[in-house]
Amino acid sequence: MCGIGVTGQGSVWAGSGFSFLMIILTGEGLSTAQYFFINTFWMAISLFFWMWTITELKYKGKQKIILLIYAIMGITFEIYLIYYLITDPSIIGEVSTPPLDITYHGIAMIFTLFVLASICISLFLFAGSSLKTGTPDIKLKAKFLLIAMISFVIGAFADGFVTLTMITVFVIRILLISSAIEVYIGWVLPEFVRKLFLKET
Repeated sequence: MCGIGVTGQGSVWAGSGFSFLMIILTGEGLSTAQYFFINTFWMAISLFFWMWTITELKYKGKQKIILLIYAIMGITFEIYLIYYLITDPSIIGEVSTPPLDITYHGIAMIFTLFVLASICISLFLFAGSSLKTGTPDIKLKAKFLLIAMISFVIGAFADGFVTLTMITVFVIRILLISSAIEVYIGWVLPEFVRKLFLKET
């Protein structure tokens, strides 16, 4: 479940990657509807699996109600998204020319911010409680998760509100890529990372 959640959150930048490949191969990028579908459709699904993972590890007693809330919100957003993808994609947002970046409007923007807030708050609460344990391995994982949250917030915020240039795009993408790596380390803690940061007892 965690893998689906983490991978899915990265899908919000998949549209630019696919569109870039299309421009190279065919000379034309994705259409507005295609771009929004690739970037946006998976957000609600991956957020649901993310919250499933978090509630399996923490707040198990409230898991059903939390997942029910996120399922209802996710289904509602997917219906809204599909309807306007078919009828009028401009309601969802705008795609740049060439189609390598998007700006969300209205409900799509609000839901995107909600997804970002849900991930960050849940990750912060989970990592914060993990730091209180006396297990060195878990503390190290929690530190990487907190670093990942900071990298993701800065990168995602900058991607939406900072003027994109060759330099800013490079820095933002590095931050976002690093956050994915940090989340992976925080969940899995590969042996070489453990040996690098923790002294053998």
